[in-house]
Formats: sequence, structure tokens, C-alpha cells
Amino acid sequence: MIVDYSRYLSEKEKETFYEKGFLHKKNLINQKICEEILNELNQVSEEKVLNSNTGNSTYLRNLKQKNEKNYFGLSYLMNSSIFCNSIKKIMHLKLLSLSSFLLDRDDCYFSDNELHIRQPEINHPIPSHQDNFYFRLKNPKALTCYIFLTKQNRESGGLGFLPSNISKNKVESHSPSNIVGFSSYVKEREAIKDKFEYPNTSPGDVIFHHCTTFHRADSNKSKYPSIAASIRVFSYGCLEKDKNLEKRYLKNLKFNKSI
Repeated sequence: MIVDYSRYLSEKEKETFYEKGFLHKKNLINQKICEEILNELNQVSEEKVLNSNTGNSTYLRNLKQKNEKNYFGLSYLMNSSIFCNSIKKIMHLKLLSLSSFLLDRDDCYFSDNELHIRQPEINHPIPSHQDNFYFRLKNPKALTCYIFLTKQNRESGGLGFLPSNISKNKVESHSPSNIVGFSSYVKEREAIKDKFEYPNTSPGDVIFHHCTTFHRADSNKSKYPSIAASIRVFSYGCLEKDKNLEKRYLKNLKFNKSI
């Protein structure tokens, strides 16, 4: 099957992606599927996640109250399609094809998937960082499809992005972080957080962001969890690791885990 990109993405939008490092597409995912994922998430128990061997899902242990309504304090659900089968319904040909179009690669694949839950009324920001510091790719041809399952804005902990041309981006030196779920961040970028753009998003919206684009988020100041699916897209021909990034990443990770 040949996908007609012009139905979903224009060349002008592709230029925007390269010039800013991210692209906001509204109503790209069926909202009924978003509701299905949320319904399945409601059925996931803390015991099931803790007893699984599916990666390092993260819980916020300092929540005043942990219950079913806030998913037991769950913050990052790794390999989420194992727990919420409907995630597979958004990992479809259209999403992969559009990602391939933006990356200018014909060897793209879905590398992993996560659910991100921004817990309300707790101090838990996402510090300014570049994903490729964690990916450690020497030739960074990768992006994240951030699919919004609930309405989000800056006030509710929605992601903000620092506009920057992809061709000029370099992975900057990241400092160790003591924030749960984040081993590294860039202090200088965090100092200019008001220069980031914070899109208002609705369920079914997707923001594609390149792995060298700085992004961050404030704490969720609303009364309800903000939830999104994070789908990573990599290209097979660009998986060689950057040895210098690898060393810095592992050093920061060791610091973070010893806190």
C-alpha cells in the first residue's frame, strides 16, 4: 500500500518540522481509540506493572495519596502495549509513514512505546533535555510521536519545545538530575523555559519532535492526570552509538540511581 503523504502532511509542514524541530498535527488519531487506551489503563493494577519484566516503569512515591484515580502514582509505563493492547491501534502504517516522511528515511520502525502520566498537584517537572542524549545515536535519525490522550497545556504539564533548526542542533552536555525518571538535563536551557513553545493540545493530536529538539514541561497544576502515548521511531541504518554520548549518559545515570 502506498501512502499519499499530501493527504496528511504537506511539504511546507515538513519544512516547519526541520526549521522548528517539532510539528503539531491536530486530530490525527481517532479519539475513540484514545478513549479505549484510557479505559484499558484504568484496568491496569500496580501489582501487574511491578511484577512484569517489561522495563523500568516509574512511580512517584512521594504522592500524598495513591489510588486507582491517579493510577497508583504511575508516571511512566514502559512497553505500554503489553498492558493496553489498544496502543497497537495507533502504531499504524499512517503514523510510521508520516514519521518516515519527516525523517527522510525508508528504513524506519517503531522502536518502543510508553504511556506518560503527569500526576496532578505535585512538584514533578520534566527538565529541559534532548532525547538523543538518552538514545546516544551517532547519526540521530529518530523522532517521537507524542500522542495526546487528554487535553493538555502548559498549566497541566503539557510539553514545551524550544524551536531550533534540526540541521544546526548538536547534542549538548547534560548534567545529572535528581528528578525521578530523568537522569540528565541542561541547566542553561531550563533557565530560558519561557522561550519554549507550549502547544494547547486535544485528544488525538500528535506532536512529532526530533530527537535533538529540546523539550520540557512544568508540573501539572490541574486537578487531573494528563496522559499521552510516546511512540519512538528509529531508522535501522542509523543505530550506531556515539561513544562519547554513551560515556556521559552512563555517568549521569549512575549518579541518578545512587540518589
